[in-house]
Amino acid sequence: KYASNNVPRFDHDITTRESLGLLIEDSRTNYIDNSNDLSQWNRVINGGTTAANTTETLSPDGTNNSTKVIGTTNSGMSRDAIFSASASTTYISSIFAKKGTADSFKLEFGTGANQFQAVFNLTTKAFSNTSTGGWFASVSTSYVDYPNGWVRVILTGTTSGSASGSPNFAVYGISSGYVYFWGGHAEVGSFVTSLIPTHGSTVTRAADFATIKGTN
Repeated sequence: KYASNNVPRFDHDITTRESLGLLIEDSRTNYIDNSNDLSQWNRVINGGTTAANTTETLSPDGTNNSTKVIGTTNSGMSRDAIFSASASTTYISSIFAKKGTADSFKLEFGTGANQFQAVFNLTTKAFSNTSTGGWFASVSTSYVDYPNGWVRVILTGTTSGSASGSPNFAVYGISSGYVYFWGGHAEVGSFVTSLIPTHGSTVTRAADFATIKGTN
């Protein structure tokens, strides 16, 4: 669910739907300009093909707006040059994925030798081949299970004292099968926040400020 401006947001347990209270987050920008439609990303990797707005599965928001990515050999999609990197900064890349006929994919953030990456297996829920290079001094991995087989896969990487260039956000490594993707998210910060949907341009969510007015 999404809330309009000046409407309080409440977080909920993913499984039980129990309210977890008021959701208060920092201001963040999603630098992926088409979060759900990977067919609009600008680079095809190793002959990958896409089917946007697939009707084969419901997305985490309950609609048919995810993208089916079909691979042949190490295939996928990339959104290149999303912004200019800075030194001593933490970046978070995340995407929702659902197993199709392929078990795993690689999530990679960076450019050339300057990147952090990991392979995630959608069956075993295990990370492998996690690595960093160039500007990036460290990387950490995590995931969150969602209903209907969806998993939010999260990588967090921090640059060293020098960084210059424009990183890419890529999902690939799909061979002989397909994986469903939704909610690509690239943000600057030390922890992951809720998805900011985008449809053709980057979007910034303002910080949440909660106040109590009057005698109540």
